[in-house]
Amino acid sequence: KQWYQRRVAITAGILGLYQMPELVEVVLIDILDGITRFAPTDHFVALFGMCLGRSMDPVIFHYIYLVNDILSRVDLVCTLDLRPVMLCLYSFLSDDDVDPLMLSYSSQSNNRLSPYLLSSYILKSIVTNKEPRILECRTKLKQNSVGNPEYMSYKEFAVVMETVFPLATPQVLESLFNCSLYNSRIESGESDATKTPGDKVPTKFLAQVAAYLQLRSIYPLIVDEINEKVAYGRTKMPPEIIKTGIEQRKQSKEPALTTYSDAKANLVKIKRAARNLELLQNNPCWRQEMDISKEYLSLTR
Repeated sequence: KQWYQRRVAITAGILGLYQMPELVEVVLIDILDGITRFAPTDHFVALFGMCLGRSMDPVIFHYIYLVNDILSRVDLVCTLDLRPVMLCLYSFLSDDDVDPLMLSYSSQSNNRLSPYLLSSYILKSIVTNKEPRILECRTKLKQNSVGNPEYMSYKEFAVVMETVFPLATPQVLESLFNCSLYNSRIESGESDATKTPGDKVPTKFLAQVAAYLQLRSIYPLIVDEINEKVAYGRTKMPPEIIKTGIEQRKQSKEPALTTYSDAKANLVKIKRAARNLELLQNNPCWRQEMDISKEYLSLTR
């Protein structure tokens, strides 16, 4: 039953995009086949499959797109730039905590640094449940929970967020919680996605919501902070290392990152094409996507 309801939501999106009912089955089969084929080697595809399979909350895409938005605005030329980036991006980590991350990144990237490679590393850490901010948020939610730390109601979640992350607006907070609840109900096979006071969501999903909200709250400042610390660090680097990094960057043919701005623009196109579809109009996750996209605009003006 849960897969049937997920298929309804995906089918509605396909209809809105192509406006041709006869293509729905073909496209749906291709999507599922593509996930099966490419998930083992492509972490983004794997993340999409995990969201469909309820291993991840859909808000995780907002998180990685926002990370991409930040990285695309940062000037990176060599691996020595990595430490200030990590210390700014994960300001709750100490120098000693960052060392294992740098070693892990270097082994994955062959001692090269670029926004694309760093985004790929963070994406892999999300898929493997090792992303520092999400782990930190999960710990804080559990420490401040009342009752079973593995599940939280909206009231419990709102109280903890007000204490730990006070900059989250109630409207966005409730919208994201409702989206998690909607997906939790699909997971349990319930057809009624109306929230009641006793409804609870797994803490592991709410940690992803909290991580996104936390990163969004520091977004206006973090890009300038990273660039300032990277620039300061380069004053202590040998010039030949910087020159080599710049040359490697010029020769690089890595694809551009998909940023939050790109994702929001694509979402608007799909929503415009599907605005008359009742299935989409009744899906709170799609309404939530547009709500937080409006919030994002206020951050980038």
